[in-house]
Amino acid sequence: KSSTTFTSACVSIQARDMPEDSEERTSAVDITVALDVSGSMSGSKLKDCKQTLEAMLRPLGTKDRFGLITFGSRCDVVFPALLMTKENKEAALKKIKALRTNGCTNLSGGLSLAWQELLLIDNPNAVRSLFLLTDGQANEGITFTPELVHMVKSFNADSASDISAALNQSQTAESSDVVAGLMPMPQMNNNMNIAPPMNIAQAPMNITQTANSSPPQKKGIMNMFSKKSSKRMKRGSGSSNSPPAVPITINLTSKGAPVSLFCFGYGSDHNSEMLEAISESTPGGGYYFVEND
Repeated sequence: KSSTTFTSACVSIQARDMPEDSEERTSAVDITVALDVSGSMSGSKLKDCKQTLEAMLRPLGTKDRFGLITFGSRCDVVFPALLMTKENKEAALKKIKALRTNGCTNLSGGLSLAWQELLLIDNPNAVRSLFLLTDGQANEGITFTPELVHMVKSFNADSASDISAALNQSQTAESSDVVAGLMPMPQMNNNMNIAPPMNIAQAPMNITQTANSSPPQKKGIMNMFSKKSSKRMKRGSGSSNSPPAVPITINLTSKGAPVSLFCFGYGSDHNSEMLEAISESTPGGGYYFVEND
């Protein structure tokens, strides 16, 4: 009579590291993060977010882009959307380590500025995502969920006027000095008027797009600060050591795939219904609850 013997085993499988420029990699990605740095994010919450951002950067390769926007009572482009070369990745990590908290929760301003960073990318990648990390409720700027949902939906619209109107809406809800990358808009007409995001070293410049416009021309803005420098740079490429240039126009015919919004709510008092609603208004978006209290 034969017998059957069962043996239990524990097997550990570890995938090999994939070269950054390997053709076997999945599609390259464009990622911007809108990070809540309001006062209530101090302590363990901001520490957890920094660890999350560092983990997010680690697998990104030289064809991927990463940008970071912070929002409290004001909103800033901490790190513009650039290709993740070794130098740029190290620069982004330094920016992340230096983050501090301050102010209230201008969520709509942070989202708007993060979306502008994606709109400014030249030759965008196939996968485009925006990550929103927050612990609270929107208490400055646009605060009502239906209006936030409409704004987010409009950012993914095909119509230049719809996108421009959404950016206008996010601005009119703020005081003129709250959103560091946004400037007052001219009255709407058949053209699209957008102001680019900027970092601390940059000055604002209006961006316009006319119907059936030709591919955008590139123009550096560093000459506004130093006449000695003639170096030019495209958004989404180059080095983070100097302020990146911005395009004069945004060519919406090549603006890339729709952006997916992923919302992470920290703590027990965030507006889960709002975060779920705005994330689900984008294709493939999602909401996640992070319990760290």
